[in-house]
Amino acid sequence: MIQAYNTGAGSYSSLQVSLNHQFAQNYVGQLNYTWAHCIDNGSFASSLEQFAQLVINRYNQRYSFGDCTFDIRNNISGNFLYSLPFKGNRFVEGWQFGAIVGIHTGLPLNVYNGGTFPDPGALGTQWGTNANYTFAPGCHPNRLIKKGIFDPATGLKTGTQWFDPACYEAQAPGFLGNITRDSLPGPGTFTADLSITKNTKITERLNIQFRTECFNCFNHFNVGGQLAGVLGTINEPNNQSGVTGFSQSPVVTPRQIQFALKLDF
Repeated sequence: MIQAYNTGAGSYSSLQVSLNHQFAQNYVGQLNYTWAHCIDNGSFASSLEQFAQLVINRYNQRYSFGDCTFDIRNNISGNFLYSLPFKGNRFVEGWQFGAIVGIHTGLPLNVYNGGTFPDPGALGTQWGTNANYTFAPGCHPNRLIKKGIFDPATGLKTGTQWFDPACYEAQAPGFLGNITRDSLPGPGTFTADLSITKNTKITERLNIQFRTECFNCFNHFNVGGQLAGVLGTINEPNNQSGVTGFSQSPVVTPRQIQFALKLDF
């Protein structure tokens, strides 16, 4: 029997380091790093009351222990602003260059029974029970592929195959899968936002600021995904058309550039 409980257990540990440089020598900057690890037996990506994670084995609730759905192991973020030391007239003074960079490891992926694999627990793809690791030739625990899928028809990469579905199978009826919840590390993210600002003083009280801002300036494709059915696509659990393990949905928008003009008086 599979039941839902209104109890749970978890732990969170972290190490946080921060370096700060106050404005001096024409620049100011900050660098932050956080290592964190969260484990529990019941977190979910939505309301805990509406979508509580099911306790699969009521006699051994430790079976449901795994990485929290929001567990991001490494976080690096930094920002930098440099005022160019040009002096002389209003056309060469007032230039600033700024950058914000973020590097984060991915959320864990929960590999569950889905698609054409029968779910012995009959829970469906939303809470599908853990699958079995096959230990097939070429497979090893937590094997990740991380390769792009090239579409010859369009000449474009159509997705990223993050894990190998052939390394998993549905467990036999009456048995629990041998993998833990949220067992695979998901794809991380990298973003770099850049800006160029020009402040021009017109009068003692009037100032014009022109800004050029570029978000995800290197146009890095950040693969998305949090759920991974054995026969489903990462971040698209309702798509069960075949053995894929793909991820096509970015978690960060493509490059965006904007211009702004501000008048201060």
